[in-house]
Amino acid sequence: MTRPRGVASQYEPSIREGAMEDFDAHWRKYSSPSAAAKMIGRKWGIGRTTLTEWLQDEGRWPRATLAQVRQLKQLEEENDRLKKQLAELLERHQ
Repeated sequence: MTRPRGVASQYEPSIREGAMEDFDAHWRKYSSPSAAAKMIGRKWGIGRTTLTEWLQDEGRWPRATLAQVRQLKQLEEENDRLKKQLAELLERHQ
């Protein structure tokens, strides 16, 4: 049985705020926001989902901007193009 959202209020307010402040300060050091929530949550004795929900409820969960999404698409396209060029060069030198 899953707990309804908001049941995580069993935690002290200091744990909630401390974990969220820790996340705000350090999440960029991790491979993803989810990875940060998992490790930081563990440090504070809470689950990744709990920390993620708290952050989302407060509007503090990182979201990709439209510019970041576009940049990622451009980088993926460039990566594909460079892979093709590399394959062609390797083929020529064999």
